[in-house]
Amino acid sequence: MLLNTGIVELGIIVMILGFIILFIALFLIPSKSIDYGGVILIGPIPIIFGSWKFLRRYWWILSIIGIFLLILFLLPAIFNLIDRL
Repeated sequence: MLLNTGIVELGIIVMILGFIILFIALFLIPSKSIDYGGVILIGPIPIIFGSWKFLRRYWWILSIIGIFLLILFLLPAIFNLIDRL
């Protein structure tokens, strides 16, 4: 098995991602280039609303953070494969 994650680990990952989304929204909403926008965090699930500029910036930053988190959580599996070679 390449990656053995339980439901608790997946829940922690989703919660961390939700709080990162909320943190990004706190910085993007007050900027002058955004008309309006917001993020409501219900548990670990963010609900996003706002102008197209807000959503476009938000998704770019979120995709970069998502790729970074994916690499971070796959590092143990990658090192395990390297050790087997």
